[in-house]
Amino acid sequence: MPGQPDNKVAGILYFERHKEIHLELIGGFDSNDLFFNSPVNIILGVGNNAEKITLINCYGYGSKNFSCEFPITFYKCQYIINGKHLLNIEEKVFNKIVVDLSTLYDWLPFRAIQTKINRPDNKIIETSFVMSELNAWERIVEINNEYTLKLFTDYGYHSPYNKKMIELYQNILCEISCRRGKRSFVELLNFMSLFKHLLSLISMNSTNYLQIKLYDDDEFQEISNGNRIFNSTECLYIERDPLSSIDSWNKYLFDYSDIENQFSEMIKKWYSNANSLAPIRSNLITSIAPKVVFTNSDFLIIVQALEGYYRRFINSDSTIKLRKRLEDIILINKEVVTTKNISIDLDKVVKSRNYYSHLFERNENVLDGIELFEETKQLRILLIACVLNIIGFEKEQIHELIKKNSEL
Repeated sequence: MPGQPDNKVAGILYFERHKEIHLELIGGFDSNDLFFNSPVNIILGVGNNAEKITLINCYGYGSKNFSCEFPITFYKCQYIINGKHLLNIEEKVFNKIVVDLSTLYDWLPFRAIQTKINRPDNKIIETSFVMSELNAWERIVEINNEYTLKLFTDYGYHSPYNKKMIELYQNILCEISCRRGKRSFVELLNFMSLFKHLLSLISMNSTNYLQIKLYDDDEFQEISNGNRIFNSTECLYIERDPLSSIDSWNKYLFDYSDIENQFSEMIKKWYSNANSLAPIRSNLITSIAPKVVFTNSDFLIIVQALEGYYRRFINSDSTIKLRKRLEDIILINKEVVTTKNISIDLDKVVKSRNYYSHLFERNENVLDGIELFEETKQLRILLIACVLNIIGFEKEQIHELIKKNSEL
């Protein structure tokens, strides 16, 4: 524990992606650990390769196997910081975060490794792969006075010691860095999560972290030519959302090439409206995630998000009824409604919301089953159009994007 460096206990740390992080100790930090059941903010450890490990937000419980000669104590944890010891979750020790996102490369498939195939005669085919710094690519956006976002190529090769195989790789990574001072890993992760949510909206699918690395500008190795290699710290935690499907590329609202000229402004507006969009964004991301079963809750979160959009960006008067709010939103987006042949039955939407949310008496206008599902899809198109408008898309551009996406 922090402040108790001499009280060390051996154990095994388990991490299984999308399931759990748990620590199993042979013994415990205290003689009463057998019966304890309490949260612990920080546990510090040293791995079998001498790496520093910090476990954050741990919840402990003791073994009740009285036949064992020694107690076993368990902790379930929220985060693993692999490579650094932190004194608390808010400690400001990092300058930037770099992540690999599950859908980013498909959205922006920049080829850093060039392939050349020559056929000098009819019998021999020559194939060569070219990696050069000239092939590198990056796009930098100054989000605000405190943060900068960068998308950049990551490429190279792996070759095992026996040289039987060479593995080439290329990817697009996202980096967010502080323009001054340092931040806690939670601050950086939360700021990066906003970009992850944007990518989920664009891909119409769940976007997940495949890798998270944190950097401290004060920790580096200086090589002979004066260049510095900065040491990375890995962050692991449990994401409950399923990984996006491999073929998610064909569901994108738009490609990077479609908005390359307005990318910077789109990012700035997405972040500048982060607080106003917070509950709306959360409901929209939830609604587009792949689901096995559709329920009335999926309908309700879209209706709530549309109401939230109306109150925050059109009219804050809380006395305006749902029907009037939806009428105004439909009028603002009348071209989208025409494009997708949307025919929203406002009376049925209002009655269904009242029935599922406020437990009103059911009547013939309350929707369920496939009818409720189809009405929800149409309402979601309206919500997507509203959000795109907030982050800088012109109405004509929104209408074209909605028109070409038959999946919506």
